[in-house]
Amino acid sequence: MNERLMEYFGMPGVSLPPEDYWLVYRQEGGGWAVTPETAEYVAGVLDRKVPPKWVTFKDVTGAVVRVRIRSITALEEFSSDQRARAQAFWQRVQEEGEGPTPCH
Repeated sequence: MNERLMEYFGMPGVSLPPEDYWLVYRQEGGGWAVTPETAEYVAGVLDRKVPPKWVTFKDVTGAVVRVRIRSITALEEFSSDQRARAQAFWQRVQEEGEGPTPCH
């Protein structure tokens, strides 16, 4: 199915991210989708007592990323189960006509 969608949109040979992936956010905005194994590696580098200045990893497309450690602001998990629960939650909120309660 993914292959047909990508061909339809003129991107043959390009696949969608895996069902379970993580995002590595950067300070400048944006970031990279990575496999759970790569996220674990990046988290391990960030947790070192004396982390290196740079970390190198591959994103889900296979592109090599080399970024300064201080530029990484967050790692966030996006599993298929979490996305399904989030979609159901936000749909229910919308149906009830309520918005999220702001944190102050």
